[in-house]
Amino acid sequence: MRTGNTKFCPRCGAQIHISDGYCTRCGYSFRGRGKKSNFKTIIIAVIILAIAWVLIRTITKQDIIPSGLMSLFKNMTSNKTG
Repeated sequence: MRTGNTKFCPRCGAQIHISDGYCTRCGYSFRGRGKKSNFKTIIIAVIILAIAWVLIRTITKQDIIPSGLMSLFKNMTSNKTG
């Protein structure tokens, strides 16, 4: 929330100057807050790639998970002791 040349800290509610990069009361940093959109974009891209992988493997009538990778998983789980 901003009023004129000031903004409020979302952590402690202190009113600070709009150009300040951090809260002078609690130290909350306003810098780097735009990185969430990049993270969201990466997650969406990974989901789209996973869907494409499944579709291509299904259309070409191949196992969704390659047999070499499946055997690796089986070896990892069978080596557990306990």
